Amino acid sequence: MGYELNLSDMDSSELEKVKEQVKIYKKYRHVLQFGQLYRIRHDNVTQWAVVSKDKKTALALHLLEKAHANDRSEKLVLSGLDPDVKYHFYAEERPVDVRIFGDLINTLAPIHIKQGSKMHDAVAKFVKMKTTPENVSAYGDALMNAGVRLNAAYAGTGFDENTRLALDFSTELYYIEGI
Repeated sequence: MGYELNLSDMDSSELEKVKEQVKIYKKYRHVLQFGQLYRIRHDNVTQWAVVSKDKKTALALHLLEKAHANDRSEKLVLSGLDPDVKYHFYAEERPVDVRIFGDLINTLAPIHIKQGSKMHDAVAKFVKMKTTPENVSAYGDALMNAGVRLNAAYAGTGFDENTRLALDFSTELYYIEGI
């Protein structure tokens, strides 16, 4: 599956991530192995989708190579879907480790928190943030012509559950399932 790692060198949280990824792969194996691949876009953003033979299920990937300041508008326009089928387009809710914000944590913290310190680790342990990506129902023709406008990307301030965390080399996997 493309893993280039030594399982014996991984800690338990990393092993859990691999287990979850394998579980997703097994669930969507019929799409990934036998579906039709569509390369949608490539410049600073790479997008592709794999659509099952019966066009009832698809997976789409949105990969941002380099994040640009205040580059908030992204759209994913799909290919290969059945125009007459209504689809549920969504991504999984994900936890966000507050340490990725680095020193920006001090814009909200009542005390100064040094990046990489034990206090930084303690805050990360108790402050839980999440991102809830897009959740849309639309017909295939709308998803293939208009696409889905992705949530606004984090631009240094104003992070909430509806903000897309778009860092350098960040990815989002979208699930598209016929209703």
